Amino acid sequence: MIKRFLLQFGVIFAFLISLSAQANYPDAPQPFRYVSDYTQTLSQSAHQQLEKALVTYGTKTSSQIAVVIVPTTNGEDVADYSFNLFNKWGIGRKKENNGVLLLVAKDDHKLF
Repeated sequence: MIKRFLLQFGVIFAFLISLSAQANYPDAPQPFRYVSDYTQTLSQSAHQQLEKALVTYGTKTSSQIAVVIVPTTNGEDVADYSFNLFNKWGIGRKKENNGVLLLVAKDDHKLF
């Protein structure tokens, strides 16, 4: 009985931890945008130019390159954060597996 209780407690605890870890990732923009600057680092002009260039590239190649600027990864390794955000957002076309994420964690001074 104690083993069963500990097992159930462990499963619930692991589930709650995974939910709290996912809360650190911004939601995917709807509709999809190629540039998401959560730090207002880019000027409006630079943001628009980059968005336009990435849309053009995506149209020509069918690849999606997303640029995301976040303040911090909250201590998570920048590569892990990037992979998790990439998967959460579903960047790229599933059949072609052709998505790319460029992540900038501004306050952490990290790029992936």
